[in-house]
Amino acid sequence: MRKLAVLAVLGISFSIATGADRVDAPSITIMIECRGAVRQISVRTAPFKYNKDFAWSFTLDDGVASGALVAFPYFNGGRVAPSLKGEWGIDQGGDGQDYPGLFFTDGCGNKVPFRAAVAINGKSIGRSGFLSWGQVGTLYKAGWDVFNHGYAHATGNGVDVDFECRENNRIVREKGGITMRQFVVPGGAGETISEGPYTKAAFDQGMEAVHDGHVPGHVLLMDTALSLREMRAGRQFLFAGNIPDSAETYFREIRELLQAGKKPWFNAFTHGTGNDNLWRISLPFPDLKIFFGRLEKEYGQNGKDNVWFASFQEVQEYSLIRQSLVYSVRKKGNRIYIRIDTGKLPPGLRHRCQTFILDGGQAIERVSCTGGSVESFSKNAAGSKLVNWCF
Repeated sequence: MRKLAVLAVLGISFSIATGADRVDAPSITIMIECRGAVRQISVRTAPFKYNKDFAWSFTLDDGVASGALVAFPYFNGGRVAPSLKGEWGIDQGGDGQDYPGLFFTDGCGNKVPFRAAVAINGKSIGRSGFLSWGQVGTLYKAGWDVFNHGYAHATGNGVDVDFECRENNRIVREKGGITMRQFVVPGGAGETISEGPYTKAAFDQGMEAVHDGHVPGHVLLMDTALSLREMRAGRQFLFAGNIPDSAETYFREIRELLQAGKKPWFNAFTHGTGNDNLWRISLPFPDLKIFFGRLEKEYGQNGKDNVWFASFQEVQEYSLIRQSLVYSVRKKGNRIYIRIDTGKLPPGLRHRCQTFILDGGQAIERVSCTGGSVESFSKNAAGSKLVNWCF
């Protein structure tokens, strides 16, 4: 049995101080059984999960109710809430209609819904106009992520940023059973005063990334050397008034980067997604449908199917694993064995998945995984084949 390839990508050392999950097995072995004898094969990791050309990450700040009432059923598929005027006299509902959801595929013929994130203030959850703890749990179980936005959304001089970050982590873990790993700097009056201290406090408390509208740029390029530890992330603000007109600018940006052969990762956000423009800093439901409906039509399952729509946390954690992955490949008869050294995998991550690309070889008949699980695999006889796996 001759070893065909060994890939060792080191240089990233990453740990989370609290609640870290551990990989107990010393190694993970993926066994791929092909239709015929394997003569030539190469195995590589995909820059993005499912081997997509670009990633799009979207966050809803402040934990307002429309995230669960409107955005979630529109993305995931389901009934959007009808018009619902409540707190602040603002309509946080939609049109009461059923929607099929927005999807891309896993590269193996299976649909995957658009998944976003909510950035919440623990002090507000359960109050009128905001998400309930039950709604937060529903989003999380559906694959959405939950980000730390400070306990009380406090900004300005004299803010106890350590408390705001720590207390929000505590209450969300206590009430929702969720360990947050991303921090969104609260905006508003005095935000620039507390911006730096919040960033330091978040990283000191083990956050993977800090999202801040003052950080230049909302596009990261995965074909460059990215520093994935303690990332500071810029953001693209989607709101009423810049959709639909500015959508042309955003979609042109996607086209130009892809045409240039880049692997872009976009980071966008808004606040409310109901019928009204909540606090005049939101993306009303009609605009949400225009923008994201077009994104799916052009780049989702009904278009080129080359977008990975996932939260910033999911994309970052995939990339952290990919940069840390050490594996070897061997073949025997009609089987390919990929052995992953778990000692190099970063601990404490929620999203623990990867995509292998296999070039050459016969069509895949069966895939099994010891120490992990197989999400899906492609069966095409010619060209590249995908194996999506988790641990």
